[in-house]
Amino acid sequence: MSINIKYQDIPWIENIPVEKQYNELLKIIKLGKSIIEFTQITINPECSVFDPLCKKFDLLEKDTKHNRQVEYEKMENSRVMITNELAQATKKVDRIYELIQSDQNEHQSNLSNIKESIEIFTKSTNKSSVKGKISESIVENIISHFFTNDTIIDTSKKSRAGDYQLIGNDGNTLLIEIKNYKTPVDQNEIDKFRRDIQYNKMHGIFISTTSKIVKKKNLEIEELSSGEITVYISNTGISGESIILGILLLKELIARKSQQKLSISSINTSEIFENLDKFSDICKLICNMSSTINNIKENINKNLQDLYNEAYKCQLEVKSVFKKIKYEITNELNKVHTDIMVLELDKRDIILEQIKIDTPKLISFIELLFDIEDSTKCGLSLESAKWYILNRNLDIICDIKRYKSKIELKFVHKNTYCIQVELNINNRPLIESEILKAV
Repeated sequence: MSINIKYQDIPWIENIPVEKQYNELLKIIKLGKSIIEFTQITINPECSVFDPLCKKFDLLEKDTKHNRQVEYEKMENSRVMITNELAQATKKVDRIYELIQSDQNEHQSNLSNIKESIEIFTKSTNKSSVKGKISESIVENIISHFFTNDTIIDTSKKSRAGDYQLIGNDGNTLLIEIKNYKTPVDQNEIDKFRRDIQYNKMHGIFISTTSKIVKKKNLEIEELSSGEITVYISNTGISGESIILGILLLKELIARKSQQKLSISSINTSEIFENLDKFSDICKLICNMSSTINNIKENINKNLQDLYNEAYKCQLEVKSVFKKIKYEITNELNKVHTDIMVLELDKRDIILEQIKIDTPKLISFIELLFDIEDSTKCGLSLESAKWYILNRNLDIICDIKRYKSKIELKFVHKNTYCIQVELNINNRPLIESEILKAV
């Protein structure tokens, strides 16, 4: 029996030499027959050929279940231990919070006041106008606190009115001039003070807190030709006793003059100044006592601040413990992921093609990830919904967050201190360093 073969049905046969065509056709026919016979074989269920394979699969399944059970028990033990530690840490935090809550607001207020004071005394401290204003403010406070029945008015911005005017309950108004010079107050300032006194028809007191007044004693009384009484006080400082006694002296002089019992020229200012020195010594003792009390208060505040600082450090340590616990839990949970597969090298092109379609701006970042994988010998899992970087034990060491035009890496392994960094060529050394810690 012969079979006719049409060459148009098998055009490839023409590429084979004529003398070999017959043998090649026989080979192909035998091969086709063998394939057909193989595909028509039916497997006998009672045949034991596949028993070893089935047993192997059973063993693998048992091992997998056992391993998963062991890992679950480890995770459960870790969870119980972490829960206990967390409860103890929470109690410590609550105790610390109770200790610092009562004085936290006070410390914040004190720090705010200190800051404001520093700003006041450090802004333009080299300017004499600022220094003068500070001295005037201090003198004003001294006068207003001692002469509570009188009224002090700031007139420094008014022309020919002095720095302050003290309106007494006796109906008299005193003009007060305050100077805070490094050098002695010159005659021009004295002449101006006299003109202001005569213009306002008031008695007055001229105070120099830090220097002498030219041609004047430390305490000097003067009666102008127009009848007004003036008192000059030099080097008073800002403790207040000289200022207070000077005003008291001026008030007494005015009262006696109104009764026509006083001759200004007959007053012995030296004796008054001796008494003033004695009063000053008493005031210095009081000031020293106040300073001692203030130092005690500062020490108490410092101790409280130290306690607050220690509490704050403890708070930071507790936060660090919480972070560590969180990373331990994350690490344990990462060990039981069953859907994470390391990307094989021959599948990189497939991933890149898909990225070109979905988010083309990420191509350069994915290629950088591949380079980092090669240099650190880590593993990449890029085929599931979530992307990860894995170590050699297939534990997750980093979450890969994708955006339209950037990629961020969040390290979750306990050896990487949980940092979050954007993937780019500048951050490559840092990223490789953190991966190598966990690999």
